[in-house]
Amino acid sequence: MKTKALTQLLLFGSLLLNVQANADLSFNLALLPVNNSGVSGEIALRLNNSQLFDVKLIAKGLVAGQTYKSFFHANSECLLVAQDSILVGDPYVASPEGQGIVERNSIQNLNMSQVGSVSIYDNAESNLLACGTTASFVPLKQ
Repeated sequence: MKTKALTQLLLFGSLLLNVQANADLSFNLALLPVNNSGVSGEIALRLNNSQLFDVKLIAKGLVAGQTYKSFFHANSECLLVAQDSILVGDPYVASPEGQGIVERNSIQNLNMSQVGSVSIYDNAESNLLACGTTASFVPLKQ
């Protein structure tokens, strides 16, 4: 398991080297349902360099009116570990259509080469609903 996580971090690290050479690249990552939750999502990042980026996460299949949280994780399994998990943005409430959106601009002091996954959790942080590993980031054409 540690070898897989290390491989994913190395792949993402090499991705960051390309980003630094080619500023203003954008990437998408699909967040897939966990344990048949029916929740999925997508996160888009526009990287200016390894220290500054804009992020937009769209979650679908949520329960209307319920509050959710999304995290960056150092591990590749979307496990909540206090020192290794950082909120993507503020908690968000699902719309009547079951959609939630988190947007943050100009995020600083987050080393993306240490991010192994991105998640969607319930507000109590007890149920992992969707997860995506950063090794699956897809570059978008500019």
